Amino acid sequence: MIQISNLSKKYGETVVFSDLNYTFENACIYGLVGRNGAGKTTLLNILSNYDKNYTGVISIDRKKMNKVDYLDMPVAYAMDTLQKVREVSGDKFSYASDYEIVTKLKAFSDEHSICLLVVHHTRKMESSDSFDMISGTNGLLGAADGAFVMQKEKRTDNKAVLEVAGRDQQDQRLLLDFDREQCVWKLTKAETEL
Repeated sequence: MIQISNLSKKYGETVVFSDLNYTFENACIYGLVGRNGAGKTTLLNILSNYDKNYTGVISIDRKKMNKVDYLDMPVAYAMDTLQKVREVSGDKFSYASDYEIVTKLKAFSDEHSICLLVVHHTRKMESSDSFDMISGTNGLLGAADGAFVMQKEKRTDNKAVLEVAGRDQQDQRLLLDFDREQCVWKLTKAETEL
């Protein structure tokens, strides 16, 4: 569980958060949704200890963390989106190029003992295999430890399916419902492929 208490953050005179309080429960999947500049990446940077310039308290499993405690802990970081770190080249959509960028990210993650969650987009063209829906080539999955693909029938639906595949886990299909009041996706059923 990650608990945020009285979190405040400013960039100069611009207030991003003012006395934010929230608890991220264990065994839940959360989505941060908001317009550009709403503070989504700033919050992730604070939670991963990348940004230490804030006031407030962050507790992990009820243990109050300070900005030094994080140094001894493995952390997670979410990158939104993969396109922000891709290099521009003539073969930018080749298998080799996609595999190379994920291999570099994987090496960085391993070197620093962190979990790196990379957000990427799906294609608009349908496929019976949800992982074929990932924009780009199969090289993106080739070097990654796992992948999650979340799909809704319509953009405004409150129901979604999260397909999970990876090296060290069984493939799963998670059925989710969105609680609009709490702005949280809740697990309603898990199906494991054998």
